[in-house]
Amino acid sequence: MVNADALFPTTCPRSQLTNQTTILPLIHDRWLITDNKGRICSRDDLDFTTGCCSSSSSTQSTTLQYSCETCNQDDQCCSSYEHCVSCCMHPTHQPLTNILLASRPRGFSKPETGLWNSTFEVCQSVCRTSSRSTSHENAFIMDRRYCFSHGGRPKNQPSLQLNLPTEIKVVAGQGGASCDQVCAAEESTCSPQFLKVLNTCDVLRDVFGCEAGCGFSDPSEKGLPGYIVSSAPKPHWPAYCAIFGDGSSSDDKYDCWVEREYTRRICPCDTSKQPVIDDRGEEGNASDGGNGGRRGDDGRGRRRGDQLSDETA
Repeated sequence: MVNADALFPTTCPRSQLTNQTTILPLIHDRWLITDNKGRICSRDDLDFTTGCCSSSSSTQSTTLQYSCETCNQDDQCCSSYEHCVSCCMHPTHQPLTNILLASRPRGFSKPETGLWNSTFEVCQSVCRTSSRSTSHENAFIMDRRYCFSHGGRPKNQPSLQLNLPTEIKVVAGQGGASCDQVCAAEESTCSPQFLKVLNTCDVLRDVFGCEAGCGFSDPSEKGLPGYIVSSAPKPHWPAYCAIFGDGSSSDDKYDCWVEREYTRRICPCDTSKQPVIDDRGEEGNASDGGNGGRRGDDGRGRRRGDQLSDETA
């Protein structure tokens, strides 16, 4: 526990009657309060003369500063909004909050609204729930819905150690492009044996928005894992991330050559290998024998309506 009085000998003002924006204690939860010093306390420990958490000796055992009690430090998402704000203000997160202070406008994507004036204000803003912490935009992915990370999305698993060789570069393709084409544009070759490592919702959420959720696909579906672009017709499940099968398919089931209409593939590109040029002058990869990624058109424009099922936790 941090001694708040030692770090902040002055009182926490109810408001600042200056030209700066008024700063008030954060009152959100029925039981908890976080003030602009990053201190979190119960309502019973609120100092009504200052409007902030009391710093008296009788409440120091229940008043904590920079508390991350309900937060996962891996994805920086918390079960409690108050803990999210308090944890976000921790000095170890200052590099992140400095970036947010310099770049995050008060109104989402509205720079004309100006920037936040303090770490307390920007943490209150970034910890609000958004569509990134939801699945299908109508249910939260998990209880840790309050996030102060750049991604703003809780993870089902800890940060993945992908264990990819240093020469493997993970690239997100454009809609309709095969991984062979994506990697050829990077002057590299697609390595299908590494697609299984990328075949998780957490990896897809790190790369794409997955605004409509993420889940399994029918094992017969080809050209996955990937993200169906938001402009796709509704029968194709726009803004949805689909992993290949149920995630347990063997390495030899993955492909680099299939093109899927409306789908952005996530591709492992081997930068140590140059794309193959076939006798027609077209670029291909070793994975498809140099045929320019034209082995077939399996998976292009396939309807997804009844072939995708939600991921189970």
